[in-house]
Amino acid sequence: MDLLAVITAVLTLLAGIGVFLIACTMMSSNLESASSKRLKRLFAKTGDNKWLGVAIGTVGTAAIQSSGAITVMVIGFVNVGIMSLAQAATIIYGANIGTTVTAQLVALGMFGTNSISTTLIFSAFAGIGAFIMLFTKSDAWKQAGGVLTGFGMLFVGLSMMSNAMDEFAALHSVKLFLASIRNPLLLVLIGAVLTAII
Repeated sequence: MDLLAVITAVLTLLAGIGVFLIACTMMSSNLESASSKRLKRLFAKTGDNKWLGVAIGTVGTAAIQSSGAITVMVIGFVNVGIMSLAQAATIIYGANIGTTVTAQLVALGMFGTNSISTTLIFSAFAGIGAFIMLFTKSDAWKQAGGVLTGFGMLFVGLSMMSNAMDEFAALHSVKLFLASIRNPLLLVLIGAVLTAII
């Protein structure tokens, strides 16, 4: 891997992080003004049932195939006061279960190789939301378009970050370095730190 490829990968990673963070901000602000009262009532009804929160996270992640997007949405809900931290924890727990289920389905070949990527489909929501925001005069529709745009941009950012790291993941030296780590607690710590940074 030459220097130009490394610089390109780093710049793509930074661009992906930027798009991802803007998407988080956009979703949070539009959700706060669009439907906070209705969502608060909905989550208040499900707040006592922890298993329901786990189920929502699992099904949501299996449907959109991105625990990252579910986690960001839930954090956005907590940030604007729509959801409590305890409710968010159950949904995020379910999202991690959903990721495992999705990975297992892919490993078993349950999704065909000729299907359109769900990342591409959900990324297109950014364009749909942008058109709604540009061509409507209603504030409610503008807010809905903002939520949709932010949701789509989450997937654009995730895809950019993933593509930026593909070349690094294929490097033999990186594979050897990861294979040399024998301590599972160190691996958990590395994963936690990287996730917290991103």
